[in-house]
Amino acid sequence: MRLFTRTAILKSETIEITSPCLLENPKPEKKLKSQGTPVEFSLSLPLNDRILSAEEEKISALLAQAEKEAAEIIAKAKKEAELLVQNAQAESEALKDKVAEQVRAEVTPLAQAEGYEKGWQEAQSKAKGIMDRAKAYLDMAQKVLQQEYEKVDEQLVKLAFKIAEKVLNSSLQHDPQILLNVLRNVAQMPLEKETVTLHLSKEDFQWYAELSEQEKLPYSVVADETLKVGDVLLECSEGIFDARLNTQLERLERHLVEELKHDEVGKADPKS
Repeated sequence: MRLFTRTAILKSETIEITSPCLLENPKPEKKLKSQGTPVEFSLSLPLNDRILSAEEEKISALLAQAEKEAAEIIAKAKKEAELLVQNAQAESEALKDKVAEQVRAEVTPLAQAEGYEKGWQEAQSKAKGIMDRAKAYLDMAQKVLQQEYEKVDEQLVKLAFKIAEKVLNSSLQHDPQILLNVLRNVAQMPLEKETVTLHLSKEDFQWYAELSEQEKLPYSVVADETLKVGDVLLECSEGIFDARLNTQLERLERHLVEELKHDEVGKADPKS
């Protein structure tokens, strides 16, 4: 492929591969001795000017759409939260007026009959009850407001990973050298490499088959119709390592969402 032999370098990208998960182990008696470790590598690959320009425009459009959707999500959440707070305040005010009227109806005759001091104490007690109930309404509104902001955070995380997946998939489609480096790093994960077989999509297998023997990996590489462009599965005696892009992004997304939830729980816990 001429894509790998041009001398002009247009850009450099860095890809981090997190530890793939172990899906199955064909030999249960053998235990996986170590987990994969994050591998970072850099690569430089020439691209056609028109392809690069098209990709930059596509990525810019995705980012612009993401900013628009994020702004809409935040605006909607703020509007709903403010409405909830307003309703809670209105209900607390109505409750306060109602109870105040009851206080006047009940305490005034009591004050006249038993004296001003006792009536005043009764009024103070009633007023305190009103304030407590009003505070409870406001606390409830604040909790609802916090929940709305948490929803916004989670939606923004999912939106960010959705954009990242599109950008990375687009890069993999137009830059096979990225996937070739992924293959090299994934192949280092199993301890026993004699039985390693790498699975690629039909599209990726086509360009891989055209590589020179020096560029190819010293392992069996097969086409897998169940995989999409950019996907990689490694099969060996230790099991199957899933290095598909969407699998790694989903795992990282779940981790970040859980971190957000734990962080909010820690803030809400008075002992933390």
